[in-house]
Amino acid sequence: MKYLSFYEASKSDYSVRATHLTFVQRLAYSVISIVLCAVNLLLPIERGFPAINIVGYPVNMSIITSLACFVIIYIESGSNIWFRSCKDYLLCQFTFILSMFVTLLISPDFEAGIYVMISYISSFCLNLIIVYYLFERGFMKGFVKIICSITLISAGIGVIEGLFQFILPFYYSTYTRYDYDRMSYEISRSDHRVLGTLGNPIVYSVALVLTMPFVFRLKNAFMRIVILSMIFTACLLTQSRTSVIMFAVIILVEMKIWRKSINIFLMILISIVCCVIYISMYDQISFYDINERLIYRDPQNITLRYDMAVWALSNFFWKNDLVGMIFGSGIKSSVNSVYSLGIGQMNTIDNNYVTVLYEYGFVGFALYCSTLILVLQQGWKRKGDFFFPITAYILAGFSFVAIYYLTCNFFWTAIVAGVLYTVKRTEDSASDSHTSLPLS
Repeated sequence: MKYLSFYEASKSDYSVRATHLTFVQRLAYSVISIVLCAVNLLLPIERGFPAINIVGYPVNMSIITSLACFVIIYIESGSNIWFRSCKDYLLCQFTFILSMFVTLLISPDFEAGIYVMISYISSFCLNLIIVYYLFERGFMKGFVKIICSITLISAGIGVIEGLFQFILPFYYSTYTRYDYDRMSYEISRSDHRVLGTLGNPIVYSVALVLTMPFVFRLKNAFMRIVILSMIFTACLLTQSRTSVIMFAVIILVEMKIWRKSINIFLMILISIVCCVIYISMYDQISFYDINERLIYRDPQNITLRYDMAVWALSNFFWKNDLVGMIFGSGIKSSVNSVYSLGIGQMNTIDNNYVTVLYEYGFVGFALYCSTLILVLQQGWKRKGDFFFPITAYILAGFSFVAIYYLTCNFFWTAIVAGVLYTVKRTEDSASDSHTSLPLS
């Protein structure tokens, strides 16, 4: 079966629900898309943006907006939204959430565990249902335009910060209010890494890279080139090896798919220009600068990450009892364990999969990986659009704890919604074509 591309699916009308939208519906879907994308890419949710107290507990804006948008979509759909969603994916997520609940009972901090569960449901389930519903309703092209516009704004803010050492007052005050000593050092250090709009170089750059599959769906070639160039420059300025590798994986595959020499030439040319701009910020323009600032920057950090992963695995296998190995040590238990080591610059294991195994045990780890395998399997069917972005995200999990960052996970969830939607539309189209054949 030949599967539709993401762009072809956006033009198709396979779904009965993808009918002509009224002005009110388009306005509502636009507002929902803008709010979700802007909150998760323009607001430093995990770095000091004020939370709202609900029943005495602080709830961040990402959870609130996801819940509010879900309620709106639920009402608009006539409560049929559950039956229109990706059942296999949600079933995998539901089983993992059940394992989270079991782990919650042995967590060292019960309230923090509750918050993590709510965050996970909001990020990986509610957002998936919302975005998938928008696609099914025929708003895919509108969503692509909105997410690309907000990506351009976010990347532009990061590029300005990196080239001119200027942080917008809003972000400066938010970061310093979050942790004055730590963030003041990050802002003023001589080898400054761009914090961007999320306050974390890795999370910010990974979030930008995860918008790339949608940028490639823009019809305007010029805007496509501009936004991709801004993303690449911002990733360089964050000095994040993770995001640069992700960018390279996605861009090389997409250029092959384009099969247009002019696009390949332009991307190579712009990449060279971005490299020159990046290196020119320093006293000497040389290959040594690239090695020091990007490739060999802080080699002790790589060794420390490896040591932390080995330490966590040793504790898990040799110091755990049977219950701990099956159900884990508890939600956020890895954070407490790392803090107890007294390593100043490390407060997590910085490995998504080791963290999941350590906290949720064999059961949670297997269920979590089953969800990734399901998405990877569906992405393989549409490998021209999503397989390599999915692969890049999975590989990024070896360098930071991706599961706990709501912001970049929204864009991961949007990718999942995109691949599940295009695969579903293709299969529905094939089924319709078979049933419509005349009987002999």
